[in-house]
Amino acid sequence: MPLWLSMMERFSLITEADYRNVVIFPEKFNGLCARLDRPHSEISPWSVWITYSPDIKYWGELKLIMKPMPYHWDEMKIGPGAPPVKTARGWLHIYHGVFPTLDGCIYSLGAGLHNLDDPSVIIAVADEWILQPEQ
Repeated sequence: MPLWLSMMERFSLITEADYRNVVIFPEKFNGLCARLDRPHSEISPWSVWITYSPDIKYWGELKLIMKPMPYHWDEMKIGPGAPPVKTARGWLHIYHGVFPTLDGCIYSLGAGLHNLDDPSVIIAVADEWILQPEQ
């Protein structure tokens, strides 16, 4: 049964103020739920962080795991997209990245792969975007 179906109580807020793009892994790791998000802060602006929770109410062990890359399609900011999908090689994570231009920002999708047993470990990130608007 997916993790979200096993939770019987409904509550609304699982993040602090100004956390964005929150996704939860569909399985637990060592008994803990794992969440990817993008806190908006001066510490590491617009990056992807992972946190853990025993009950999806109280979160801790905040760790930075992905940053935007200078001179890259995702150089301005990145954030989680959809909940990661389990594959034989790792957790496939589709995320968004933003590139600034004189005509405005271009949002694109990229792919990353997380370790099956420890989702804070990034195995690989595709160098090229996988989906981008043409107009």
